[in-house]
Amino acid sequence: MATAEVSSCKTDDDITTCTICLEQFNIPKYLPCLHTFCESCIATYITSAFEKDRTSIDCPICRSKVSAPDARITPEEWSKQMPLNFLLVGLIEKHKVERTEKICMSCERFDVNTKSEASSVCIDCSDALCANCTRCHKSNKLSLNHEIVQISDISKERKCENVLTIEEAAKNFRALNKVSKTENEVCALLVDLDTVLEAEKSSLVDMDAAYDSELQKCDTFWKILQKRIEELKIKWTNEYKQTFHSEKGKLELSIQKVENRKTAIANTKQILEATLKESSDVQLMIEVQKLNRYIEKDFGNFEISAITCKIEIQFLKDIDDIVKNIEEKIVINIDKKAKALDLSSSKCEECIVLLCCDKPTDRNIKIAAYEMATAEVCMLSVVVILDQ
Repeated sequence: MATAEVSSCKTDDDITTCTICLEQFNIPKYLPCLHTFCESCIATYITSAFEKDRTSIDCPICRSKVSAPDARITPEEWSKQMPLNFLLVGLIEKHKVERTEKICMSCERFDVNTKSEASSVCIDCSDALCANCTRCHKSNKLSLNHEIVQISDISKERKCENVLTIEEAAKNFRALNKVSKTENEVCALLVDLDTVLEAEKSSLVDMDAAYDSELQKCDTFWKILQKRIEELKIKWTNEYKQTFHSEKGKLELSIQKVENRKTAIANTKQILEATLKESSDVQLMIEVQKLNRYIEKDFGNFEISAITCKIEIQFLKDIDDIVKNIEEKIVINIDKKAKALDLSSSKCEECIVLLCCDKPTDRNIKIAAYEMATAEVCMLSVVVILDQ
């Protein structure tokens, strides 16, 4: 967390105050949306955000999504990789130099609670130094040849007439038309953003309006499907019953025929036994021949076999295959279109120049996105693909 002392020139809306710890920035790092936070503060915030999602974070102020540079990066590593806000660093250093109480900046950097009085200034480092730090500064090999002057002598030095100070250059810049031109372009961008917001909010209203009808369509489909399944259930249940009773009747008729033949053969057997006991040889011969003709006539082509019947319903696919087949016929269609908008910023003679370029020489890079600005219009619907 930031622990640097808040300077006396700080106001309530001072841009040098971190919005997380509400103290003066300590190593200010900024996000792509240009909002700045202490390095330690944003690291703590990332740690908290990583508990839900390790792929990105939302800016604590504007909620813009910032993707993590690496899926395995730690919050501390990410915060260190963020670019340093040199403007705020310069403002904080300027506040320290301009304060009436001259504090050794080297001691303060080492321990914020240490307030050693500065007696000299290193011109190369722009650091106010106490007597001890001055000796250490002169004895260090890296700063051995730095120019160190007494604070009391700085006001006595003669100003070079041929050098334009940054303050004078800033006053001249304010007098130019560039500031008002940039202000107009920023205002045009704000109007355009309102246009994009209005278009996308209108799309959101349309989505909400279609929500109930799409759910109703989905509900109707499932009701019809359930009705058709119930109809199929009744159809095949009746089909099974009809087949069962038909085959059962056939088998019962076959059983009756076999029982009748069995009764006839049993009667023939009784006659044959009685003839053997009671009749003469001539009568026995005649009766046996008669029985043989009867057996030959009624049972000559009779095949001794039994009819067995098993009736079952076979499903060519199991339930999971049937459900999968139905599921493959249903898709959620997202009709997402880019709606071209007539934006005022695209009519400007020049778009805003990017502040951060990949190359120092790319000073005139334009935001080409505003030349073809669009708003996303999205419609969701459930589509059911049915085989003919």
